[in-house]
Amino acid sequence: MSDADLNATIKACEDAEFTWVNIAFQMQPSTQQAQIDYINSKEDQLRACLEDAGIQTDPEANGYELAQQAVQTPASTGGCLEEAGITNF
Repeated sequence: MSDADLNATIKACEDAEFTWVNIAFQMQPSTQQAQIDYINSKEDQLRACLEDAGIQTDPEANGYELAQQAVQTPASTGGCLEEAGITNF
């Protein structure tokens, strides 16, 4: 099998099987809570990054709220989500 054929077969399998399993996994309440907990654990990094970018943060904001703030002002944050290791927000 050529590389092109192999890649096409892998893509077809992913589309038929993995994509749907992954979506089901991501929609589980326990998975969503784990993601929220992870984002909240990055509160200090997010706050520092936003403030370094000149964005005022609410002292009572948790990590999830700071991540939302970073998404709302992406041009000025210089990649705060990436800097904090948050890739799925």
